[in-house]
Amino acid sequence: MRWYGVLLAVGIMTIGWSHGVARVAAQEAVVDTMSAPGKASPKDPYPWLGSYPMSFFTKTRSTRLVGKGHLSLCMKFQTADYDERLDSGVYRGFDPDESHRQLCNTFVAKYGWAENHHVVLGVPYYWTGYHMGGRHMETNHVGNVFLFDKWALVKETPWCPAVSFDTWVFFPSGSTDEKCGCDDTSVRFTTAISKAWPNKMSLHFNPGYTINCGYGPDCSEINVAWLWKRWDKLWPGVEYNYFHKDTKGECHDIVPGVIWKYTKGASFKLGVVLNARSTMAFRDDVGVAMKFFYRF
Repeated sequence: MRWYGVLLAVGIMTIGWSHGVARVAAQEAVVDTMSAPGKASPKDPYPWLGSYPMSFFTKTRSTRLVGKGHLSLCMKFQTADYDERLDSGVYRGFDPDESHRQLCNTFVAKYGWAENHHVVLGVPYYWTGYHMGGRHMETNHVGNVFLFDKWALVKETPWCPAVSFDTWVFFPSGSTDEKCGCDDTSVRFTTAISKAWPNKMSLHFNPGYTINCGYGPDCSEINVAWLWKRWDKLWPGVEYNYFHKDTKGECHDIVPGVIWKYTKGASFKLGVVLNARSTMAFRDDVGVAMKFFYRF
């Protein structure tokens, strides 16, 4: 549980720091206005402030909300065709008759029920092919359906990052035996921090901790995304995802990708999942993630 304490402390310090920066910035703005009457600061030094996608390619999310009274729908596809398995502390390739592959298709709906809240429902569905040793399995199954509320705590300003907090519940709708999620209920706490810069770049940071309510291990994660709004409709970016599962290992993924805003309210996201390091039971060197999004 020490990771949970560290992440919680980081979240609390971030919120306190954000409030302090916002207060100092407001005082400086007042002093500047008093000392130079008639010279007003621009209301929006950079118009893209806060105009991020709500999520990126695989795991990282920004602090942006869908907006009160608005609904958004998203369909995500992510593949994993594993290349190696851990054997006595060393990764080795599969035998000719062995394979392990998976496709996860996740439907996500978000609804803004308040100015600073939206609620999210996610339904993952897995197709799994597992052929290892004497076990051969081709199956498909609903994964762990999740529900979470996103609460915007601090609004972004030119001097202060935005901060939001999420509380997730994962229901025991998956199947551990069929390798499509798990049979246990779990609860996750995450923080999102977003900050834009004058050069049309932004940085997004998500620490999180998952408490397993059954017999499975707890998990900690850190997700980071960098976004560059270089063009009006095509935005390159990259994610870094760290995931640690108690007693099971950890992995580090780097996900370069692009977001295509092909029409108003809609986007297509494509990312290539590159595994940089892993100590998990299986390792996939290269995967693909795609998202289709529309906001009503």
